[in-house]
Amino acid sequence: MKLNNHGWGLREMLILSSVLLLFLLVSVFLVLKMYNRMDEDFTNDKEDDVPVQQPGQSEPSVSNPEPEEEIDLIYYLNLEKKLETAGRNYWLENMTDESLGGVNIYLGELADKGYVQEIKDQISGNPCDGYARIFVENSIATIDGYIKCDNYKTEGYVG
Repeated sequence: MKLNNHGWGLREMLILSSVLLLFLLVSVFLVLKMYNRMDEDFTNDKEDDVPVQQPGQSEPSVSNPEPEEEIDLIYYLNLEKKLETAGRNYWLENMTDESLGGVNIYLGELADKGYVQEIKDQISGNPCDGYARIFVENSIATIDGYIKCDNYKTEGYVG
C-alpha cells in the first residue's frame, strides 16, 4: 500500500473488503455447524443416559429398570407449530378486521375446514384438544399454538 494524502485506493478497498467477506463467510459456516451439532445433541440426549458400572458390581444399577415410553418433547412442539401454521392460514383467508384484538380458533374448526389434520397424543393415540391464539396489535398479528394431550400440555393453555 502506498501512503499518500489521497486516502485509500480502489485496489486496497477491494482487497480489504474481500478479506472481511471471507471472514464473515467462515464465521457463518462455523455458527451453522455449531447450531446443527447442538440440535443433534439435543435430539440424542436420551441415548446418552447410560448407567456406569461401579467397581465390584456385576451389573449397572438402574433406578427405573424399564420406564414406560418417554415423552418426545419435539413431537409436541411440532404439533404446536402445525397448529400455529393452520391458525395463520385460517386467519389470512377468513379474518378481515385487523383491529379484532385476540381470538382463539379451535382445533375442531381448523380440522373441519381442512387447515390441519386431527392431532393425536404420541403415546396414547387419543385425540388432543387445542387452539391457535391470534392477537392483533398495531396491525401485527401474533399467533401461538396451544395443545392439551394426555401426556403433554402447552404452558399457558386455558380450557
